[in-house]
Amino acid sequence: MIDAEHRDLFDLGNALLAAGIQQYAEPRVWRALLDKMLAHLIQHFRSEEAVMAKHGYGGLAIHQRAHADLLTRAHELLAAVERGEATLGHLVNFFVDDVVAGHLLKMDRDFALH
Repeated sequence: MIDAEHRDLFDLGNALLAAGIQQYAEPRVWRALLDKMLAHLIQHFRSEEAVMAKHGYGGLAIHQRAHADLLTRAHELLAAVERGEATLGHLVNFFVDDVVAGHLLKMDRDFALH
């Protein structure tokens, strides 16, 4: 289940990046894609935390804080899109650096190896 949700997240991230690369860089397009990604992140984080709790994962509290931080950054990015201040670089940094490299490939991997 977690892997399937991660694949969906990658698909959403790729759509978001493609929108910027293909010059669909209108705030309303990015906003719609970010809204969809945020909804998926919220649902995914709930699912993931439930699985961690079920398995008695000792790092659950740290993981929950990391999820909360990512959601805060996502909301900040949404606000920047609304103000017309977000760039493709901001979107790439959030998705690639924060979500994928910083969270999925590190923290989620730690749980998978637990």
